[in-house]
Amino acid sequence: MIKKGIVVEVNNNEAVLFTQTGEFIKFKSKEKLQIGQEYTYTSINLKPFLIAASLIICILFGSFLTVYNQVYASIVITINPKIKIDINKFNRIIKIIPLNKDGEEITSSIKLKNKNINDGLILIINKAKEKKYITDEYYNNKSKKINIQIDKEDIKLNKFISELKKQNINFVKVYDKVQNTQDKQKDELIKQKTKPIPKDNNEKEVPSNKIKPNKKIKNNDLNNTKKEFNKNPDNKIQNNKNKEKYQKQTSQYQYEKNDTPIKNKKGIRRD
Repeated sequence: MIKKGIVVEVNNNEAVLFTQTGEFIKFKSKEKLQIGQEYTYTSINLKPFLIAASLIICILFGSFLTVYNQVYASIVITINPKIKIDINKFNRIIKIIPLNKDGEEITSSIKLKNKNINDGLILIINKAKEKKYITDEYYNNKSKKINIQIDKEDIKLNKFISELKKQNINFVKVYDKVQNTQDKQKDELIKQKTKPIPKDNNEKEVPSNKIKPNKKIKNNDLNNTKKEFNKNPDNKIQNNKNKEKYQKQTSQYQYEKNDTPIKNKKGIRRD
């Protein structure tokens, strides 16, 4: 920004410029200025640069937070307290999941989040000793061991392992995939769904060779029944039997022919 005007006030290194547009601008200058002197003032507007810089910082900070909070590896430490710890690429603890009540007791009394994984594990060991979960059986190659399960081989626990060795605490380190609690629940549900349904002992299976197919009604059978019906018009009992037989056969024949029974208002339609 360039402003031309006349110097109307001078005070050491500060001066006031009256511009051609009627503005009064206060500025600093190392030059020796005099009142009434024509002067051209040049200033740099830093506002756009500051806005751009702040946007870049926000984007970089947001990207860093995304990477920081992303789980890179998981560790499960089992004494009697069982605790799962998720860490990021920087070996910082981002999530702590107690897997039993003793684990809850340990994690509720210490702050682990954002600590280095080695420092966090040492805190857990010290707290477990304080709560008497680590007894004499865990020392000097006796019966019990602390189990450390890691799902990535590039996780360095040198400081923590050195501390365990220094205190003569028994431990075993295993590189294995740490399964999520949700995945375990899904696997259990799948197992339950795929279990075979037990058969009822009272239910009896019928051998396939004993199942008799329904006898199909042919058109010839209908004609024979109709003839028997017309033979003895005076015999009412026989005619009623023949009539019922004819109606049943007609109904079944129509069902097999059209796949659906054809009915009239009284029940069965006859051709």
